[in-house]
Amino acid sequence: MTEILICPYCKSDKIIKRGIRKLQSGEVQVCGCTTCKKRFTPSLLKESKKESAKIKELENINASLLIANRTLLDNNLILAEENARYQKSEKENKERIAVIESQRIACVRKCETTISEKNRILQEKETYIQNLHDTIWHLKNSFKCETYQFSETPKGFKFSFEFGRK
Repeated sequence: MTEILICPYCKSDKIIKRGIRKLQSGEVQVCGCTTCKKRFTPSLLKESKKESAKIKELENINASLLIANRTLLDNNLILAEENARYQKSEKENKERIAVIESQRIACVRKCETTISEKNRILQEKETYIQNLHDTIWHLKNSFKCETYQFSETPKGFKFSFEFGRK
């Protein structure tokens, strides 16, 4: 059974023998196409068909890898955008924290000032009340007052004296 040869270039079946090619591995038949006038070696074509199947398989693998690579690039782009958003959000949060911290420090200082001012006013008030008590005691002794009352009201201080009746 003879093998029907087809031209690998133009796919014509009008093939003739064109001699023998000497290779290191031995001699091989050279064929020629009468349609496109090109030459080829059928035995090498069989090997190249095997190679073309491997090439096709490698091309399919390459296509799959290209798709996977594109997916990875897309995912990297998405991750980069998310990272940029996160860093922007983190920067905004740090700025908010800095503002809140400065407000907290201002509030603490104000409270400290208010507390120290209240303490100063209370100290002055205690000194004033002590001076009033001292003055009232001297008045009591000067006018021979038997009892006196001293109280603090929302409007100020209230004094009352009782002198003995003789």
